[in-house]
Amino acid sequence: MTTVSIDIEQCPPGLLPLHAHSQSHTCLILSGELSDREWRNNSPPACSGEVLLYPAGTTHLIEAGTEGMQCAVIEWAQHICIHAAYRFSAERLREKTSRLTDALGSSNPARRKIAQHEAASGLRFAIRESDYEAPADWLQETHSTIRRHNKTITIGKLAAWAGVHRASLSKRFKQAYGLSPEQYKMIVKLEHAADLIMAGETLAMAAMTAGFADQPHFNRVWRHYLGSTPRYWQKLMATIVQDSASEILSN
Repeated sequence: MTTVSIDIEQCPPGLLPLHAHSQSHTCLILSGELSDREWRNNSPPACSGEVLLYPAGTTHLIEAGTEGMQCAVIEWAQHICIHAAYRFSAERLREKTSRLTDALGSSNPARRKIAQHEAASGLRFAIRESDYEAPADWLQETHSTIRRHNKTITIGKLAAWAGVHRASLSKRFKQAYGLSPEQYKMIVKLEHAADLIMAGETLAMAAMTAGFADQPHFNRVWRHYLGSTPRYWQKLMATIVQDSASEILSN
């Protein structure tokens, strides 16, 4: 399955406005309870750790429980067909996705991208297997090594260390994290660069420090993975910070 978007939604207690989804989508309950008066009016509320799948064109009348409800909503690409609404439990998947909640709401677009792919990968596995298995220890270590040694490590070295063929490493890594090792390595570079930009570095210095060959290469990679350009994002973040400061001063 290919994702279109993934969002963390926080809903207050009570009924939410009637709304519809044009695409197939999945709802993972992170906390609280949810009743869908349009689709599952006679069923017990879905609670933390349950996954709800809906076909395209679904109309919802959602009621959150007395404590409210938090969920991760993924909309899938249009060619993905979910033919009927159903639900299942995936408690271990809930634990994984709840750990990604902060990253999914991060100001750093590369950090959000990594979290989106990892959460979506877990959901794809859960839909197929009705459960979620944590990645093997060697795969988790591979994931951590890319983060720690992004500039010096190669995928070939990682495969040799793990004792697997490079193609096997790429396949297993993508199943676990939603990205190939090469894609993950590149987006981690973007994540580092975005942190530097938010800390006040120039685009050129951020690109060089993060390990890009030059700023044009940095611009191309950013556009490919994150859309727009780093300069556009830098201006957008500056506007958000300025607006927040003005709001604080006005109060």
